[in-house]
Amino acid sequence: MREKYQMYIEELEKHNKVLKNQFHKIDMMYGLPINEEMVKDLISENVEILDSIAYRFAKFQDTLGKILKLWFALKGESVDNLTIIDVINLAEKTDFSINKEIWWQTRNLRNRLSHEYEKEYAKIAIVLNDIYEFYPKLEKILNELKKRSDF
Repeated sequence: MREKYQMYIEELEKHNKVLKNQFHKIDMMYGLPINEEMVKDLISENVEILDSIAYRFAKFQDTLGKILKLWFALKGESVDNLTIIDVINLAEKTDFSINKEIWWQTRNLRNRLSHEYEKEYAKIAIVLNDIYEFYPKLEKILNELKKRSDF
């Protein structure tokens, strides 16, 4: 289980690095926050940046749920039959910087990003800006998981 935990940490770090790099590219090309016209240009010239952000954000969120459950299992907690919200509530009680509101915000951002249509530039810009503003909360949780991996 420890090897799996380390694998999840490495996966989260990879997603984190790619997300940071992609937002840095956007910042260097256009500045942040991004607007509708910038998104239109990104889609026509650099759609892989947007695809990468959508993919990595979704994967980060998926892996975060898995690693939190594994963290508790490694600490001896019985979490096999808990829902993800139960695990999130337990994490909050254990002083992780996550709670059900943050979890639902993450799910909401993920869903909004994956359901925006390519021609809805203003909506895509709003979601990207929201992810950019929200993402440091997830990065903080990753750092907490790295610091608290003393099994």
